[in-house]
Amino acid sequence: MIVRLGRRNVLLLVGSAGLAVSQGFTETVLSSGVAANFTVPAVTSPTLTCCFRIEVPADATRLEFRVTGVSAATQLALAVRFGTQPLSSPLTADYPVIVGNNTLVVTPASTPPLRPGTYYVGVVVAGSTASQTAVMTATVTSDNAPRIAVSALSLSFASEVSVNPAAQNFSIRNSGGGTLNFQVASTAAWLSISPSSGSSTGQAVATRVSVNVANLAAGTHDATLRITAPGIAGAAAITVRLVLTSPSPPTVRPVTSVSAASLRAPAAPESIVSAFGQDLAAGVEVAASAELPDTLGGTRVSLTDSAGVERFCQLFFVAPGQVNFLVPAGTTLGMARIRIRRGDQIAGEGTLQIDRVAPAIFTANSSGQGVAAAQVLRVAADGT
Repeated sequence: MIVRLGRRNVLLLVGSAGLAVSQGFTETVLSSGVAANFTVPAVTSPTLTCCFRIEVPADATRLEFRVTGVSAATQLALAVRFGTQPLSSPLTADYPVIVGNNTLVVTPASTPPLRPGTYYVGVVVAGSTASQTAVMTATVTSDNAPRIAVSALSLSFASEVSVNPAAQNFSIRNSGGGTLNFQVASTAAWLSISPSSGSSTGQAVATRVSVNVANLAAGTHDATLRITAPGIAGAAAITVRLVLTSPSPPTVRPVTSVSAASLRAPAAPESIVSAFGQDLAAGVEVAASAELPDTLGGTRVSLTDSAGVERFCQLFFVAPGQVNFLVPAGTTLGMARIRIRRGDQIAGEGTLQIDRVAPAIFTANSSGQGVAAAQVLRVAADGT
């Protein structure tokens, strides 16, 4: 008979003369940290269904048995013995029999203590309504066993939406003995790791973590990198946080537009205007033909009149601090908006009053005042 004690997940053997042994009983050799599947049959009375064994070296400090994958309604227990298989009639074991998904651990402080040699574990099914597949994992830890050590416990990335942040590095090394053969896996598809596996006998192995923000929305995204190795219980974990922000709108600098001749507003349709600002063009460009272009050096000027009609202007000259353009014919009178673009970005914006006429003369000192920039022709009465 198997009895549960209080709140502990422990089954003690009081008397098991009637314990059955399932047909096809086999012994499976376990490797430390490597999971092994086995079948839990549908039974109504306690049955020893299978047996596993594992070799424990002289430097071992811990032996752990864990069964996972069984349903909550299944009554399943482990019986561990040193040097020989657990007896089935009556069921005999060296340690308390552990129930279900819990872990049985043997250490030098256990009774009897952990020792080098062969350990056997029997799986006792006390009740199972349906056949199912469970997983047995035995892990041996020793003073000379490999251990995972990482240089960081967390990584943080920050960027704007659609812009991949710079990659970051961390290192993995073996802080124990022997050779550590590790694998790195991510819980998020937007993280990539290189290399994703490797080995260390003590040296640090640099690992590069890259982020691909494609299809990610603005906000905080969390993930975990898990570093595992065969034969090592548990895993090292590195938390990763990615913060994506919406791009800030570009700063639009003010532009002052005046008549190119008088250096004052207003201007009239089909007159020349000078716009002054900052970073309006990548360099100095001058129109090379009488047929004026509407783009010079990647810079364009648009004028939206008081009727809401936007037209691109013909350009005479562009420079980082000044653009000279022609007010389009047909521009409606009133306040117009001038917008200067460099490529796809707005480099400057301002307003200009458009009047029907705006007389102005280019002057010799380029100030809009004083002597005209002109030639004088004097004709006498006799035609000379």
